[in-house]
Amino acid sequence: MLRKARIKEIISHTEYLIEDLLDQEVLHMRVSGKQRMHYIRFELGDEVYVMTSPYDPKKSRLLTSTDFRMDDTNSLNRAKYELDQKLKNPIPPQQG
Repeated sequence: MLRKARIKEIISHTEYLIEDLLDQEVLHMRVSGKQRMHYIRFELGDEVYVMTSPYDPKKSRLLTSTDFRMDDTNSLNRAKYELDQKLKNPIPPQQG
């Protein structure tokens, strides 16, 4: 599941606690691969796109622009667009 989140706490240079912008859920994000090799760092308050694990929804991995470019089926780009639209135009709570 694709999520947009904000860096809430820095655990180490490869691990962060992030807060989902849509439902304010706190998740654990890990940086790996080339990002780890090139010492990509984030500061508190940075916004990132992450993909959560279907097996453990509290863990997620960082998505980069390359992940979006390499998406052949375009489903990741579509999910990113829909997520951005939700964050721009939140649905008002229904009064019952």
